[in-house]
Amino acid sequence: MNVKQKGNRFEQLVARMLRKYFPDVATSRERNKWLDSQGVDLVNTGCFYIQCKHVERGLDPHKVLEDMPQSNKLNVLLWKRNRKGTLVVMNMEDAMEVVRMLRREKII
Repeated sequence: MNVKQKGNRFEQLVARMLRKYFPDVATSRERNKWLDSQGVDLVNTGCFYIQCKHVERGLDPHKVLEDMPQSNKLNVLLWKRNRKGTLVVMNMEDAMEVVRMLRREKII
């Protein structure tokens, strides 16, 4: 399997996982070419822009997040490595906004 296929499969897997929370989630390749070109892989994900990466090395998470649209949405990188699992990466400011949202909704 080539790198592109591996990445596409990971995007589809994540989309299926998120469908419980975001029923209309889809890949940006299917729905929004402009967002796809801006580094957003999944759309219709509420207040999040999500980029999925399934790579072993050579990834700069800071650069990935910086290259995503800077808007009122929270940028999230899902980074999967073989035999290592998947990490959720976001900048601290966005993570604190998630905490504020959880507090506002009286979840925490």
